[in-house]
Amino acid sequence: MVLGAERLSEADHHREDDGSLYALILKVPGFGALLELRLNPEQAQGQRGFDPFTIAVPDRGTLERWATFLDGLAVPHSPILTAIQAWVMVVEDPEGHRFRLYTREIHGRDLMPDEDDPWLQG
Repeated sequence: MVLGAERLSEADHHREDDGSLYALILKVPGFGALLELRLNPEQAQGQRGFDPFTIAVPDRGTLERWATFLDGLAVPHSPILTAIQAWVMVVEDPEGHRFRLYTREIHGRDLMPDEDDPWLQG
């Protein structure tokens, strides 16, 4: 998985009535807690393009390394974009859901944000 996550299938959640899977449990290095991913294809379809969370990264150089890594995996992502205070890159999963990598390093007020970029719409 892209973030180095390991699926803990023995901890996955199944419905009592029919045994169907409704959540995957992942261990993500450096996250400090287990991550539960809920499965709901109908609701997920309606959230295509939505980016419900952002991960802070130290600086623009880190985004450049992420871009190289994601390119190697053929994972769709935006270019490094200028955000309001810093730089951002948007990553998209196979179902069209997105998350953002946002730098803690800030830029000057002389840079205008890429507000109209399609990767930041949603």
